[in-house]
Amino acid sequence: MFGVATGAVADALISPSPTSSARHSAPGSRASPERPYAHAVSIVKINAITVPRERFDEFAERFASRAGRVSSADGFEAFELLRPNDDREVCLVMTQWRSEEDFRAWVSGPDFAAGHSQHREAGPVGTASELWSFDVLEREESAGA
Repeated sequence: MFGVATGAVADALISPSPTSSARHSAPGSRASPERPYAHAVSIVKINAITVPRERFDEFAERFASRAGRVSSADGFEAFELLRPNDDREVCLVMTQWRSEEDFRAWVSGPDFAAGHSQHREAGPVGTASELWSFDVLEREESAGA
């Protein structure tokens, strides 16, 4: 999902950005230094991968072939693979985690390495990628769900 994660690349994936480690309290919350939000906060990691349009199908197939690798990870909450339906060439790989520590443990573990073996064997499909990190402050789902 995040390309070959070795050396500096792996370090970049698991090192929080300067802004990701600073959490701010939601308005009106009773946050403390130990618990920066008054409620539990999940994190979302988005890997924005530039993929040439002619390789979209190959990109999707690679994810389908390793389905389930992340879902058993401790702290994993959700996964989505998004392909643009406009003229963009940036696909989004979104995962949601209970904590930054859970995400880091998965990136450092054997399932992450195994899931990315085809990247090492067949080369990357994407031409560039950027990892974004967000705190989930609010979520609303359909009342019918």
